[in-house]
Amino acid sequence: MPNSRRSLLTEAKSDLELGVVKALCQAPLRPSELTELLAITEADLMRDHGCDLYMSEMIKQHAKLEQYRLRAQNQNTPDDGTSDLYPDKPYTRTNPISESHNAGRMLDHGSVASDAREGRMARGALRNIAVDSYRLHQLLNDEDDLPQWCEYKIAQAKMMMNSVREYLEYKLERQGEDLPGESEVFTNTSEEDFHV
Repeated sequence: MPNSRRSLLTEAKSDLELGVVKALCQAPLRPSELTELLAITEADLMRDHGCDLYMSEMIKQHAKLEQYRLRAQNQNTPDDGTSDLYPDKPYTRTNPISESHNAGRMLDHGSVASDAREGRMARGALRNIAVDSYRLHQLLNDEDDLPQWCEYKIAQAKMMMNSVREYLEYKLERQGEDLPGESEVFTNTSEEDFHV
């Protein structure tokens, strides 16, 4: 047998063995590994790769699931005529896509705003914090005795939230924006904002 053919068979065998190990670990498979695993039988897996019946069934099942996953991925991935839809260079925080109509305020360090919509994520987290705070406020009485760890965590949360608020208020004041006073915060809050 020529050396080139022997090296191809050795390479194919190592690809198959790697595919078997990945399938046993439920890891994503490359298309070449998936093709090999779909072609092999459970009897071959037991005879040539030292698998028992349970392991060989698990490998074949994982290969089928990976086949479905790759099919779905291919259906949802545009493949032709769409190269002009994507930018030529990657856009990052230092090289953003210009969306001036939807641009948020720059409250981070530096001079370039990202398009990650971090404000939306923060607003969702703040809503959850407000709901938890309101629930705790309703649960507790002034005379209640709390464990020390509860008091510590509430004090830490208060201190961290206060530092974020002070920083953002400072940045917005420097940008010339009007900030709501403390009385406006409580009177402008609708019940829908805290509806659970």
